[in-house]
Amino acid sequence: MKWGGFSSYQAKNEDEELLTAPPVPNTLSLVYKDPETFGFVKFINSGFPQEEFHDIALNYVETSSDD
Repeated sequence: MKWGGFSSYQAKNEDEELLTAPPVPNTLSLVYKDPETFGFVKFINSGFPQEEFHDIALNYVETSSDD
């Protein structure tokens, strides 16, 4: 992508990235992660047209029936 940037996932207290997901038009990336994994958008330069990028994060949490 000419503006750079990607979604990155990294485990707590680790230096190495677990997953890098570049933006691709009209796509959905589903990532299963545990609570010890962090996701963030990395590097988008100032020339990027702001109206063309959307990063939506949704969380699904399983609970036991005893809760």
